[in-house]
Amino acid sequence: MTLSITPISANLSNLPTVSISSSATSAQTSINFFISNAGSNIVGVQVGVTNIPTGSTFSMASNVPSVWMTPAATTTAQSISAIAIDGTVGANPLPAVYTSPIETLTINQGNITAPLSLSNFTLTAQNTPGKFVDLKLLTTGYNINITGSVGFTVPASSVAGNYTGGTGVNTLVFPDVYSKYAITNLGSNNFNVTYSTNGSVDTIQSFSRLQFQDKGLAYDLSGAAGQVAKILGAVYGSSSVSNPTFVGIGLGYLNQGMSYANLISLALNAKLGTGFTNAQEVTLLFQNLAHANPTAQDVSTWTNQISNGTYTQTSLAQFACDNAINTNNINLTGLAQTGLTYSS
Repeated sequence: MTLSITPISANLSNLPTVSISSSATSAQTSINFFISNAGSNIVGVQVGVTNIPTGSTFSMASNVPSVWMTPAATTTAQSISAIAIDGTVGANPLPAVYTSPIETLTINQGNITAPLSLSNFTLTAQNTPGKFVDLKLLTTGYNINITGSVGFTVPASSVAGNYTGGTGVNTLVFPDVYSKYAITNLGSNNFNVTYSTNGSVDTIQSFSRLQFQDKGLAYDLSGAAGQVAKILGAVYGSSSVSNPTFVGIGLGYLNQGMSYANLISLALNAKLGTGFTNAQEVTLLFQNLAHANPTAQDVSTWTNQISNGTYTQTSLAQFACDNAINTNNINLTGLAQTGLTYSS
């Protein structure tokens, strides 16, 4: 059986692909399709099914009101070998996060004795910052391979699985709390994760975020996670890097497309208040990096650097964020091994 799912848009370009294969071991398998968008312009989904095994039947049903999705339901018999579901969303924009499945595909093997095999499942998403597709396959275990630069969020099965991410910031979501797992960091965002409940081991490659039911771990320390850690160290002090709530807030802004510089500016205003002076900023940065108050000469030197245009308030703070003193204070190298904890 071959399935494909493609968002519908008038301006699709630079399209990455997710390829997923799954072997179902039960007599009946249901797969739910979810769409979630951080922006507002994902407009629909199309599903095609071919090569139905002899003796099987399947149905595709919409799980949202008809005002959002058409058709309301579609069912096939074994004599039909192909069907296309036009899941065009009837309203734009969508809610920020659509958490319920928009479509459910149910396959019944009928009299087939061999396990039903689902293969060549492809997902194509619009490659635009801040817009993404969140795919969740509710099966007993599967292999996932992602190519392309858009970040995806996919669920881990409760049994062993193989997960290979692409170049985007990909998140693997586990079905239990962090304490139930043992993580072996193999480097380069590759992991073996053992589930203590049943001993299953997931093989994970190129996933920069591992999210559990009670918290997440971000390993993209050369990217967004590293930027958040550096901002927290320079603006709020090194101890704030271990605050999952602060980290989660920062990652949330960057995930939505905010720039590093704008997040620095936001953090400065939140810490010092809107309209803070150059001297207040210099004092704050000295206290957090050097763990000491600046001298009068230090304040004069660095405020003059802002006054004469060498730095802006934001670029001076970025200089402090990226400074080796700050990265050493927050142990950025060590965080690449342990992951940066964030609220999930």
